[in-house]
Amino acid sequence: MKKEFTDKHVLMVNNLTVKFYTYAGVVHAVSKVSFEVYKNEIVALVGETGSGKTVTTRAITRLIESPGRIEEGEILFRRRNNKIVDLMKISDEEIRRIRGDEIAYIFQDPTSALDPLYTIGEHIDETIKDHRFIDKKIIKKISIDLLRKVGIPNPEIRIKNYPHEMSGGMRQRSVISISLSNEPVLLIADEPTTNLDVTIQAQILDLLKELVKERGMSMILITHNLGIVAEVADRVYIMYAGKIVESGDVYKIFSRPLHPYTQMLLRAVPNPLKKIIKLETIPGTIPSLIDPPSGCRFHPRCPFTKDICIKQEPPMIEAEKNHYVACWLYK
Repeated sequence: MKKEFTDKHVLMVNNLTVKFYTYAGVVHAVSKVSFEVYKNEIVALVGETGSGKTVTTRAITRLIESPGRIEEGEILFRRRNNKIVDLMKISDEEIRRIRGDEIAYIFQDPTSALDPLYTIGEHIDETIKDHRFIDKKIIKKISIDLLRKVGIPNPEIRIKNYPHEMSGGMRQRSVISISLSNEPVLLIADEPTTNLDVTIQAQILDLLKELVKERGMSMILITHNLGIVAEVADRVYIMYAGKIVESGDVYKIFSRPLHPYTQMLLRAVPNPLKKIIKLETIPGTIPSLIDPPSGCRFHPRCPFTKDICIKQEPPMIEAEKNHYVACWLYK
């Protein structure tokens, strides 16, 4: 059932479908995915590698390149001026104005996101000048203030540094400062703590939480790390093989997971309060999305599979208030 876009919404995605037309066949990367983001909240997209998390968020600003194609979907977004637009229907020029300005990205690998030939200050300058007409002196002040805000010491000096002159944590903080340079409405963070040590991870996550609260923006966090989800997210969408199988607030997902996939994901996470002899694993692998299984895509790995699971795809139902699941166990 399609929901109504309310005053509380920043983003609403309805029936998003993305396919990749390769020589090996058609990859059904994202199939009829629907989710929503409210004002001033952090939403987590969770799933194994290859579940469609990154493709889903790239499709929001139409960053799907050939051989990929957005087949269908509605992506409603509340702009800074409170105007609601369908990002699938606006012009290429308008989506470019929104991308990097009102919707910003923190990409997974800060090294590949930064040009080695430009200083950190030049990266921020370029991002601001692409969307706003501001005097150079003011841009420099904004750049220094941003670097200070994300916890980089001596920003007046660091602004002149090239990426290779900074540590991994400093580069990630620099990427965050670039993403925040135009005060976005929505921030999309794709595995923002990958390849960072645990201490730096905690600092980056605390920083993102603080910035969301302070700036009143919303954030989509892509991760496969449930520990991060528990620490940061307000609401969670569990993805499997290109589909959302469960959603709810973070407390419901962790205290009463409904979908067998969610239950197995949580059991695979070490519990520091319990003595663990052997970690549980999810048997099998994510199916090929060129030829996905019929019915429920999780049925080949599910311990509760019934005949109907193989034959029919389960609908998304509200099993309890604001807790949704796509599983025949609850129909």
